[in-house]
Amino acid sequence: INAFHLVMGFSRALDLVNPVLAGHHLHVGYLADAVARKLDMPLAERETLVIAAMLHDTGAIPLRVNAGDLIFERKAELHSRASWAFLRSCGILDDAAEMALLHHVPWKEASGMGAVARSANIINLADRVDIYLRGCGKTPGQARHDVQEHLRRRQPHTFHPLLVQAMLAVLDDPALATVGLERAPLEAWLAREFRDAWSDTAQVTRFSLLFSLIIDSISPYTAAHSAGVAHTARALMRLHGGDGEDEIYVAGLLHDIGKLGVPVSLLEKPGPLDDDEFTTMRRHAALSEELLGGVPGFENVRDWGAPHHERMDGQGYPHGLRAGELPVQARMVAVADVFTALTEDRPYRPGMPLNEALNLLRSLRGNHLDPALVDLLLSHAAPINEERLRAQAEARRFAAELRQACGNPAPVRDGARPSLP
Repeated sequence: INAFHLVMGFSRALDLVNPVLAGHHLHVGYLADAVARKLDMPLAERETLVIAAMLHDTGAIPLRVNAGDLIFERKAELHSRASWAFLRSCGILDDAAEMALLHHVPWKEASGMGAVARSANIINLADRVDIYLRGCGKTPGQARHDVQEHLRRRQPHTFHPLLVQAMLAVLDDPALATVGLERAPLEAWLAREFRDAWSDTAQVTRFSLLFSLIIDSISPYTAAHSAGVAHTARALMRLHGGDGEDEIYVAGLLHDIGKLGVPVSLLEKPGPLDDDEFTTMRRHAALSEELLGGVPGFENVRDWGAPHHERMDGQGYPHGLRAGELPVQARMVAVADVFTALTEDRPYRPGMPLNEALNLLRSLRGNHLDPALVDLLLSHAAPINEERLRAQAEARRFAAELRQACGNPAPVRDGARPSLP
């Protein structure tokens, strides 16, 4: 799987959180790379820069930073710190994490921090230019003079003058007029530029685990859900036999990626959802299918993770698929999802004790869930539950470390690394 296809897929998911800023992460990635090319930066540095640019605001999600906060740079230090904590925890994105941490630091303050600081300043510049272009209603070429005046007032304190000159050259470049700022041509451009940036299975898993924690950070009621589903589904696959343990683990991690498009108020509603609210909530499964399907090489992850609300009798959603239309791996994720959800606290009920959850699971075999897979879980309930508990405890530990990193007044660049479960 190409790393940039994966990152672009995740950036589409981030767009769901603040639809007003749809495409922002992609635009910042493209503009940052365009500036880097004007500066003749090496390809390896550009790769890291673009990954950081396309994930620079991940920390806004657990902090519930809204579009207005991002536009007007409110809570900038806090969401930069949270983005650092997320990305650095991955173990393969240290430089990108430093760039995210520094991307709102003025150049005058960051100038002694080396190449990473320069890249962070490029991200800051691209971020502000995209926000400005959204507000002015002009094409990049038409807005060049306005952007120049806007940036002139902020240099040299905020932006390095050479970076500003490179950005103005980008806005003058006919290539930008040709590509525009539409998603499809920008994604195609970046995919071509970084077509050799492949990720191995371990890296894909680390990326996916990182993003599952971002998904689950939306609400304390989902803080460890994906970890529980992923480990339970993988345990079922191991017991059932067959290939694909790594893929079903990733499918479990990302099965709820579409929930980034669901209002937090619905996720945390203490009572039952009304019909309109339930319709909105149900959309997350279709969104998961769309997002996972947009990553070449994720076909199994999509087909196994997205249908987790389909039922054996065809009464599920989003497509009303029946048992024979669902791969066994998708049925495993569905069993894992229900089992994990039953044992977790939700805003409308506490988590069930294990025996009670198993009894309810038993009642769902047949019409709702695959009876053979339910029986498989029931016959190995103790070890599967132990694995689920350990995984969810680790995910909650990470969430606590993330909160601590965000609230720590000491310079976070020298702090301890939050580690992925």
